[in-house]
Amino acid sequence: MKALKFTTEDILYLCMGIFILFLVAKEAWVIPVTHDEVNTIELSHRPIWDIITYTDPVPNNHILNTLMIKASQSIFGDHLMAARLHNVASFLLFFIFTVLTGRILFRDDWLRLAFTFMLVLQPYLLDFFSVTRGYGLSLSFEMMSLYYFFRMIHLKSAKDVVWSACWAAVGVYANFTLLNYFMPLIFLLGVHSYIIFYDDQRKSFYSSIRILAVVGLLLALLCYMPFTRMMATKQFVYWGTSGFIVDTIKPLIISLRSGTEYFGWDNEKYYKYVFVILSIAGAMAIGLWKKHPNKQIFTYALSLLLLAVLYNHVQFWLADIPFLNARTALFFIPLVCLVLCLGMEAMLSVHKLTGLLLIVLTVTVSLQHFVRGYNGKSCYEWSGDAENYVVLKDLEDIISGENIAKPVKVNCHWVFHPSLDYHIHHSAYKDMMELVPYHKDCQPDTDAKFYFTQSDELEKLSPRFDVVREYGWKTRLLLKAK
Repeated sequence: MKALKFTTEDILYLCMGIFILFLVAKEAWVIPVTHDEVNTIELSHRPIWDIITYTDPVPNNHILNTLMIKASQSIFGDHLMAARLHNVASFLLFFIFTVLTGRILFRDDWLRLAFTFMLVLQPYLLDFFSVTRGYGLSLSFEMMSLYYFFRMIHLKSAKDVVWSACWAAVGVYANFTLLNYFMPLIFLLGVHSYIIFYDDQRKSFYSSIRILAVVGLLLALLCYMPFTRMMATKQFVYWGTSGFIVDTIKPLIISLRSGTEYFGWDNEKYYKYVFVILSIAGAMAIGLWKKHPNKQIFTYALSLLLLAVLYNHVQFWLADIPFLNARTALFFIPLVCLVLCLGMEAMLSVHKLTGLLLIVLTVTVSLQHFVRGYNGKSCYEWSGDAENYVVLKDLEDIISGENIAKPVKVNCHWVFHPSLDYHIHHSAYKDMMELVPYHKDCQPDTDAKFYFTQSDELEKLSPRFDVVREYGWKTRLLLKAK
């Protein structure tokens, strides 16, 4: 029996994967439940039929994720980590198939490293593997689908058509916005099946088309009731109608910044500069298409990205489905990284030194952004809930220290309510505190003893309350009745 031999590259990726998995798991363990997770967890307590048919047509129900919460908590109990566990584990799939995709596409070691760093060292993206939503899951299945898509092109294998389509469909069931990737992929799988099978392997061609049709039909049946119920109840109002650049690209670029400081730029300036840089890089990549050592791969990667953008516009024009926001557009990140890295590969073949400099710059920028931008103590998308554990502990200390009669009535800004309510009811605090029912208006006349709120409500609340604690650079305040 031959002993396994690991190359230096293998060891690097193994250590990198273990290290980042540890960070993802640690974040999932230490951060409070976020605003949108609470509703998702509550939905998982409903019957399976209600979950898959969207009886409660709330977009927080990313069906596969909700079902996995239900399964996980039935095994490990009604604990927050149990609800997040499958998302943490899915990071392994994302990482492994990112590395495998890099290996099947790029012969240069540094280019593979650049591709992996661009995808894996994204603080904003990593957050979604630490919370229990469907975004992390869908990214993992997208990477699996992309791997088999490009392997199909390399090996001309009909079975890889099946795997690519199936994993993409599973990804859609984890997060419906991945439909923007699924539909272009199915089209390109059909086109490529025709190109490689129709003349010499007619049977394989018809078999591939039948499989694509069956996968599409099954997914359509599974999604029909959820889609119709969401559209009937106007659940897409949280997305935008101003345009793809304003509603999708701009918030995604700003979110990928993860609050990291660059040259004193505000978000507007940061977005403009990064957008210009990416546009130039994309234009250069497309301009080098003819000189790419593997035009076919480059063509399909570029087509997949452009068709995904086109599909997003088509559903807006025909079905009035608004443009995506930052977190619902996460699936674009692998598609953009593919095109940029393939562009750098083309540059390597044209001018090796320039190509190497671009690769080293990409690796360096990705690494420094991760080191400076990764937080691990809060989720950027729902950063308002970052101090909720601390807030509850401060409340406990004040109540115990001043011997205030229990239960103590606590009011809060609507943004914090789901998380605080969840943690009060899942801890010893449930006998100490009574949270006022959910409301969206500021309530200066409340009879609550404490009020946890944002700084913009302080002026209305200050006649009745005093500030006793400050959080998040004074953006969040714990108030006590005078």
